[in-house]
Amino acid sequence: AERIGSEDDILRLDLINDLPLARIEARACKIDDNTKDKDEWRYRSFDGFLDEGETFIQRLQKDWHTVVQSFHVAHTFLADLLVCILEDVEQRRRDEQRGPMSSIKVKFHPPEMLLRIKGTASAPVHLEVSRQTYAGSQYSLFFNPDIDESSMNTSWQEDYTITNMHNQLQIKIAGGLRGGIIDYIRMYGFYEGGDGNPYRVDPVLLLAVLTGYDQYVDEDTIRVYGAREEARLLRQIHLEIQELKIRQAQVQSDSEEGEWLQQRISTLLAEAETARADIG
Repeated sequence: AERIGSEDDILRLDLINDLPLARIEARACKIDDNTKDKDEWRYRSFDGFLDEGETFIQRLQKDWHTVVQSFHVAHTFLADLLVCILEDVEQRRRDEQRGPMSSIKVKFHPPEMLLRIKGTASAPVHLEVSRQTYAGSQYSLFFNPDIDESSMNTSWQEDYTITNMHNQLQIKIAGGLRGGIIDYIRMYGFYEGGDGNPYRVDPVLLLAVLTGYDQYVDEDTIRVYGAREEARLLRQIHLEIQELKIRQAQVQSDSEEGEWLQQRISTLLAEAETARADIG
C-alpha cells in the first residue's frame, strides 16, 4: 500500500487495499446492531469512523491541514512517536513484571520537531499508559476478505489510553503497536472522525498530550473526550452482547445455558443504558 505524502495523493486516492472508497465509507458509518449488516459488520464500529455526511477524502484533508500545514509535522512522525511510547511501556512492563493491563508511567522527552510549536516546554512530559483487552475482535476498516494475503487485513483485541499527567488530557490508541490506528495514521493520515468517537485521535489533542501544550484544545474537544471512559465501557458492553448473541443462536433458548445467556444480555443492555446516560 502506498502512503499519502501530499494533498494531491489524497485527491487521487480511490482504493485502499483494493476496496473502493464508497465501500469504506459505508463501513465507516456507526452501527447499532451487528445483525443488521451480516456481510460487513466485522469491519464496522459502534462509534463510527467518520462524521455523519463526511467523506473519507474530506476527513483526510482536514487532518492534513491541521498536522502538516498548521503544525508542520508529518503523519509518519507522529505514528513513530506513538510506537516508541508503547514500546517503552511494554519494555517496562516486562522489566517490572507488571500485569498485562497494569497502568505504566513513563517519562517522554518531546523531540525538537514538537518543541517548535510555540509555547511548548522542553521539560519531559509525564505520561500514564493503560492497556485494555477485549474478548471480541475489531477488524480493520480496510480489511478485504477477498484478498488472502494483505498486510492491511488486520484485527485486534486491545487498546491503550495515554494520559498526560499534568493537563489530564488523554488519547485512546486502538489496536496497539500494529494493525490499528497507528497504521492508519502512518499510511493515510487517518485519525478517524466521528462526533464523540472515543477512538478518534484528534491531532490537536494528541499534540497536547505529547507536549503538555494545550492552548489549541477547545472546550468542545475537552467535553467530548471527558466522556471517553463511559464511551469505552459502552463499546465493551456492545462487543460482549454481540459475542453472547452468536452463542445464543447456537443453543436452545429454554436450556440452562440459553436462559443464562438471555439474562446476561438483559443485564448488559441495562448497563449500556446507564453508560449512555452518563455520556449525556
